[in-house]
Amino acid sequence: MALNATDGFLKMLSRFRKGQSDAAEREAMEAWYDALDNPDVDFARESDASNKVWARIHERTGGNPLPKAGNNFRSFYRIAAAILLVCGLAGFYFMIYKKPAETAAVSGQVMHENNTAAAREVRLPDSSSVVLQPGARLSYDAGFNRVTRTVNLKGNAFFAVTRNEVIPFIVNASGIRTRVLGTEFTISERNGSAQVEVLSGKVQVQVLDQNGKPKASAEKVVLTANLKATYRPGRDALVVGLVDEPQKTAPESKSLLIFNDKPLKEVVALLEHAYGVEIRTENADIMGCPVTADLSGEPLASQLEIVTSALNAQFTVDQQGVLIRGGGCGPLPGTPHP
Repeated sequence: MALNATDGFLKMLSRFRKGQSDAAEREAMEAWYDALDNPDVDFARESDASNKVWARIHERTGGNPLPKAGNNFRSFYRIAAAILLVCGLAGFYFMIYKKPAETAAVSGQVMHENNTAAAREVRLPDSSSVVLQPGARLSYDAGFNRVTRTVNLKGNAFFAVTRNEVIPFIVNASGIRTRVLGTEFTISERNGSAQVEVLSGKVQVQVLDQNGKPKASAEKVVLTANLKATYRPGRDALVVGLVDEPQKTAPESKSLLIFNDKPLKEVVALLEHAYGVEIRTENADIMGCPVTADLSGEPLASQLEIVTSALNAQFTVDQQGVLIRGGGCGPLPGTPHP
């Protein structure tokens, strides 16, 4: 009987979600949703729960006459109560809101787990998108997007976060916390380490202690497009570098990547515009040094290697971007003078 009741209620809910309910059934379902969040209504224990829900329906419609709470509504109440008794509230949400990535609600937490062999997209209540890779698991409080947007991640996932300057988006994963306002980034686990790679926008990354709180001794790292931070367990420091395959944030002509005695300042400006990465020099004088090079078809790391080698310089990457160290406009050491 309980299974038949569950099936009947789900059919009623399906009609409601498709906009096929009549007025009385629609009001009943809306009141049912309200009651789920109302601590005054416990369908599994209170004998007058149906009267409370019906009173809410009557109040919602401003006192307009509706079908009396007779057999139809009592049947609705019996079905709803049976579902709660047999499945529990968590089971109810699981049946209603099941996603391609398996979803469950347990102890006030919503969990999405990808148990398939393909990537699965999950839409969060704030319209943010998370693509879970196989084996990945994402969980968050049922009250997500009311006061906070905090999620917990296990495994690899790509995030496209809806911008909200009032409620930042926070991801706790593998010993680090990533805080964003609105951007696209990837969090992954590699050989016991955690890594955050930013596609666009800006994120802040912190190391967490064993209690899941930010370590006071650990530096906050801010990442922008095409930068990544890697965390290795047991260390406070995050290692910042370029992502493996930097993506252009702005288009540029192939011909602009071929330089013939152009000052480094022009080369730097073009690369900064193309990749959205700030490039600084330790020695300001080398910005006027001429560069002759063909950078077309090369990834950003190789482009930087070509340019710095030509100037006998080196480059490193930090949370501000690329820093070119040393170098000069003269001939390379060991090069004979004409």
